[in-house]
Amino acid sequence: MMAALFAAGTAMQVAGGISNAISGYYQGKAQAKLYEAQARALEINGQILKSQYDFQQEQLTDSYRSKFTEITGEAIQSAAHGGLKMSGSVAESLSQSLEALNNEEALQKYTIKSNYLSAKYENEQNILSARYNAKTAKAQGRSVMLNGLLGTAGTALTSMATYGQKWGFGSGSSVATTSGGILTA
Repeated sequence: MMAALFAAGTAMQVAGGISNAISGYYQGKAQAKLYEAQARALEINGQILKSQYDFQQEQLTDSYRSKFTEITGEAIQSAAHGGLKMSGSVAESLSQSLEALNNEEALQKYTIKSNYLSAKYENEQNILSARYNAKTAKAQGRSVMLNGLLGTAGTALTSMATYGQKWGFGSGSSVATTSGGILTA
C-alpha cells in the first residue's frame, strides 16, 4: 500500500514538473510573439515617420515656392510701376530677399530632416531592442523547459532510488548495487 502511494506521489511530481516545463516554454514563446508584434508595429511607425517627413518637405517647398513667386512678382510690379528696369537697388533688394528666403527654407528643411533622422534612429533602436527581447524570451522559454525536465528527471530518479532502498525493486533480487566501482545485480 505504501509503495503504491509513494509511486503515485512520484508520478504526480513528475507530471507537475513536465507541466511546469511545458508551461514555461509556451510562456516564453508567447512573450517572444509579443515582442515580434511590437517590432512589426515599430516598422510601420517608421514608414509613417517617413511619410510625414516627405509630406512636411513637400509642404515647405510649396510654401517657399509661393513666397518666392510673391516676392519676385512684387519686385517686378514695383519696378514696373515706377518705370524702372530690373537693375540697381531693386535688383539688389530682390537678390537679398531671395537669398534670405532660400537660407530660411534651407534651415527649416534641415530642422525637419534632423528631427526625422532623430525619430528614425530612435525607432530603429526600438525595433532592434524588440527583436532582441523576442529572441531572449524564446531562449528563456527553452531554458525553463529544459531545467524543468531535468529537475523532473532528477525527482523521478531520486524517488526510484528511495523506493528501491525502502521497498526494493520487485522481489528484491534484482536490485543493482556497486561493488568496488563495478555495477552488479
